[in-house]
Amino acid sequence: MESESNFIFEMIISWGPIILLIVIWAAFVKKSGIGSSKKYMIETTQRLNEQLDEMKKMNENLNRICKLLSEKNNLKQ
Repeated sequence: MESESNFIFEMIISWGPIILLIVIWAAFVKKSGIGSSKKYMIETTQRLNEQLDEMKKMNENLNRICKLLSEKNNLKQ
């Protein structure tokens, strides 16, 4: 009985710190992974929406330029 309890105690002493480090590491990975991925997705979505708005404005301006140039060409002819 005593040798069995010594064996268990030795296993806890030898493997305990490694298991504890793995558990702490897993907790940090889980906590930082979920929070940062959500934040990243929100920021990326906001940037994409801003770029889309700018592209729409640019297209409107280009359409106006094209329309003015075509009108100018029609007046010359």
